[in-house]
Amino acid sequence: MRQILNKTYSILSQLPLGEDLKTTYKERASHYFNACGCSSGGIFLVAATLGYVPYWIFVNPSLKALVYGLFFVFVTSLFGKLVGITVARVKLFILYKTLLKKQHYVNLHEMGRSTGDLL
Repeated sequence: MRQILNKTYSILSQLPLGEDLKTTYKERASHYFNACGCSSGGIFLVAATLGYVPYWIFVNPSLKALVYGLFFVFVTSLFGKLVGITVARVKLFILYKTLLKKQHYVNLHEMGRSTGDLL
């Protein structure tokens, strides 16, 4: 993933964009790369807890069910964390591909201007 981040920075340095827009794209790429998934893990934790506590209270209020429930909540929050990291990495890859496409169009435009063949 570090390689995609570096390639994204390289493409940004070559694009004819304003410095403020380049900075915005760099910050977005860095944010996606450094995402830890904590917010989605927290959402999954709360959802699993809110879903399991009523079950434990009203359906199966035993110590064994409580232990299983704690394990379920823990695993669910880890899954949420992995989902958050995966979503951020996919967003980084989409940003990279979008900028790569922009770079391709800029290169075609410049090539057409220099040779007079295109555009």
